[in-house]
Formats: sequence, structure tokens, C-alpha cells
Amino acid sequence: MLQAKVSYAYLLPANEYWRIKMALATGYGNQSLNTISLLYGDQITATGFSGLPTQDNRLIGQSIDYLDLATGILAYNEYAWIGASVFHLSEPRRDFLGSEFRVFRRYSGHLGIKIPLNEAETHFISTAAVYRLQNDIHLLDAGIFYEIPVWQAGVWYRNVPIQTKGSQINFQTAFKHQGLKFSYSYGMAIGALRGFGGTHEVGISFAIQKEAREYRWSYVQLSLF
Repeated sequence: MLQAKVSYAYLLPANEYWRIKMALATGYGNQSLNTISLLYGDQITATGFSGLPTQDNRLIGQSIDYLDLATGILAYNEYAWIGASVFHLSEPRRDFLGSEFRVFRRYSGHLGIKIPLNEAETHFISTAAVYRLQNDIHLLDAGIFYEIPVWQAGVWYRNVPIQTKGSQINFQTAFKHQGLKFSYSYGMAIGALRGFGGTHEVGISFAIQKEAREYRWSYVQLSLF
């Protein structure tokens, strides 16, 4: 499998407080079906592989190329954000053996708000939600977080029951110091998935700190409604 993608984003200042970011992604993919190492039914015996050539009709190796397009828009300011994305715009064909399978378009909507709890704006409560739709599958994730300059913690509910019975609650926490971030999350399955155990995830990231530069915007008033 070979995949390559190029993305372009454009930032547009809508007014003094809001920004609008639009993006387009173009991807190319290639998938190959290698039939050289396949084992056929008449090559398998009670003791294993017979070593004899198959008498069945051999599958012919295939290769497919596809173009995958995606786009999105995000409006945000210091305390809130809302956006939408569409993936697989071209509904690329990704199949072998003449099945004519195509990837359905996937729609995503996301929003959130960050609420300061003190006048110095060093303590925040944030809440966010992500909704996804692909074919007849509807999924909703939602969460709430508490954050101070050096630490954050929260709960993320994955697959809020709309259609599915399998959900998961993720408990997340992270410590931050001068660009270094250490995070840990534990996912607990509930509903139909209960009994499958939990998942642990540990992450470490580092961002180089740079002094913020002052930009001068030339504002353009947009009529959004």
C-alpha cells in the first residue's frame, strides 16, 4: 500500500475576534493484491502444506489507484470553536476481484467552548463534542476538561449511544511544563463492550517555545448568514 497526501489551509480574519480557516486535502493511493504467496484449499493437507501446485483457478494479482479528496472549515476565537469536515469527497474505489467497493463520504462536525473560571484566566473548564456520519452510521463523542497552566484532566465519552451499544469512557490527564507535556489516559468499555477490559495510553510531546509575533490584520466583514 502506498499513500501520499497534500494539504492546503487558508486563514481568513472574519472580524476583530473571529478567524475562519478553510482547508483542502488531496490524496493519492495505490493498493496491490499479491497472490504469489496464497495457499489454496487443495494445497493444505492433514499434516500441513503439501508443496504441490494448486489445481484451482489462480487469482490474478491486481493493482488499483485512487484519488481521495477532503475539505473542511473552522471558525474559532480565544474561547470557542465550531467547524465541519467532509472526507472521501470523490468516494474512491478501493476494491479487488470486481467487487466495485467504494468508500462512502464521511461527514464530521465539531464544536467546543472554553470558559475561564477566574479573572486572571488561569483556570478553565472546557467542553467539546464531535459528531460523525458515514453511510448509515452515526457516532457522537463528548467530553469536559479542567485546565490550569501546568495540569489538565477530563473525561471523554466515546460513542454516545445513538445507534451503537458499545461505548467507552476515557479518563485523561496531562502535566505541562515549558513545552513538555506528559499525558495518560485510561479507556473503560461500557455497554455491550463491557468485559473486554480497559486500554491504557501514555504520551510524551515537546514543543519548541517561540515568542509570539504581533500580526496586523486587514479585516474584511463577511456576511455569514
